[in-house]
Amino acid sequence: MLITGALVFLIFITPYLAFLKNQFANFLYDDVFSYICHQKISRSLCLFKDDAGYHVEDCLPQTGAYRNDLRSEKSALHDGLLGYKFPVSARDMLIYVGMFTGGIALFITNRANSRTVPHAIFFILALVPIGIDGITQSVLEWRESTNLIRAATGFIAGFATGIYAPLILNHKFLKCQEAPPPSATPRNAEARKK
Repeated sequence: MLITGALVFLIFITPYLAFLKNQFANFLYDDVFSYICHQKISRSLCLFKDDAGYHVEDCLPQTGAYRNDLRSEKSALHDGLLGYKFPVSARDMLIYVGMFTGGIALFITNRANSRTVPHAIFFILALVPIGIDGITQSVLEWRESTNLIRAATGFIAGFATGIYAPLILNHKFLKCQEAPPPSATPRNAEARKK
């Protein structure tokens, strides 16, 4: 949870630091997140700032054109506003947010230390939307996905992972408290005395 929470925090703070011209933003973009994401601006969300404050939108207006040439760019213009992209794609960003949210859900429901793992079919079903989106876009090339669809399918997969991963680790590595041997229980001790 700590690692996932720190990752989500860094993802969300990076474009804000870019607005402040803080050099740590460049480090995060180039030396941290570039290793875990393609950082295509066409598949990313940007943080924009206007008179009303900050808001999140697609980095590029939806023109129907696929902008594959814009790799690793940190800033974009949208409706005349300068914005800075989040350091990972919309899908990856919501996968990490979903993982963190799923972990929080385990704590809220008091299942953080549970060793019981739900049936695998539920995890598989949670991965179906992201699989369909990825296959129909990248493999079959039937369509171009949108950042909204990428984000939604990423969140579903991340949320399921955030629930299943800790429970599987608990099941594998938490030692089950063994029941005391029958001779040590009070009822058996009394029966032996009689």
